[in-house]
Amino acid sequence: MDINSTVGPSTHIMFYIGMMDQHKIGTGLLLSTILLSLVFTYCVRAVHDFIIVGLRLRCVAERILYREEFHAMEKAT
Repeated sequence: MDINSTVGPSTHIMFYIGMMDQHKIGTGLLLSTILLSLVFTYCVRAVHDFIIVGLRLRCVAERILYREEFHAMEKAT
């Protein structure tokens, strides 16, 4: 009887994790944590920049609108 036919994939995964050095597991967790934090930081920064650009565009649009209204009021008087 073949050993591979009696154990499932989860047994193989547990065996390989058990064979790995604890240092490698710790390094992998550290690198994945750093990567996730960088991705999260990038996403937060992108959303922040998007909001700031939107607010700046809104301010510019309001200035143009107020300027046009001011010129229209000057011409009317």
